[in-house]
Amino acid sequence: MKTLKLESSSFIDDDLRESYSDVLWSMKYLIGYLISYLLDRRMETLDIAKRMLQSRVPLAGIIHFTGRSEDELVATSQ
Repeated sequence: MKTLKLESSSFIDDDLRESYSDVLWSMKYLIGYLISYLLDRRMETLDIAKRMLQSRVPLAGIIHFTGRSEDELVATSQ
């Protein structure tokens, strides 16, 4: 868990940012990197938001093992 890193990337279009948020983490795992992506929909009212905070359920979650080193990931993202 020492290598867990919050990435600054976001995959949401500017016009959807009021309704959605996303988070991307990466972590060194065995011989490569594990990438976790979470997409969440924001609620319209405080009542709904309070209920969702009590039982926080993401809209979508993706975990992907790249099997690549950090240098390979940087090279492919440029």
